[in-house]
Amino acid sequence: PLGIGERTLAPTGFVLYEGEHALVAGPARSGRSTALLVVAEMAGRAGWERVVVAGRRSPLSRTEGIGTLVPPDTIAEDLVDVLDARVGPTLLLVDDVEGVDTDGKTMPALLTRPDLVIVVAGRADSLRGMYSHWTRALRQSRAALLLRPDIDIDGDLVSVRLPRRSTTAIGPGRGYLCLGGEVDLVQVAQA
Repeated sequence: PLGIGERTLAPTGFVLYEGEHALVAGPARSGRSTALLVVAEMAGRAGWERVVVAGRRSPLSRTEGIGTLVPPDTIAEDLVDVLDARVGPTLLLVDDVEGVDTDGKTMPALLTRPDLVIVVAGRADSLRGMYSHWTRALRQSRAALLLRPDIDIDGDLVSVRLPRRSTTAIGPGRGYLCLGGEVDLVQVAQA
């Protein structure tokens, strides 16, 4: 679970099947990294191996116990080896994704691994303009958490139409959970 859904007032989160991945997008200070921390914590409780790609500025790089840290500038040399050393299902978390593997030499091959689920976080405005970035293939799963979204254009990231009106203010940590075309307003839990 990521947080509480408005529709059911019950815990809700990503439902991903083999070969599917998820996106967390929003502007600066919208709670993207916090959402990744919640995903990491819940996956750890479920017994998943966790690997984190995060730079120095990301809170994920300074959080103990959420998984093996691989700096973004070393993924070409280190990431595949770290993933191959894992046994069982593995969650790969990538923070500030717009600056990771910009040449697309490492990450596209990982999208097809059956033992790997990838959850990435990035700025929605940057991701919208990255037409040839590897995250374009990741977004085809149509699973996303759009935090503090621009309701006119952020739904295009995962081919959904966001509601024009909300019953509540959308501040940090609040946004729309999009799964296969369905949309629900969610308040993300604190990590």
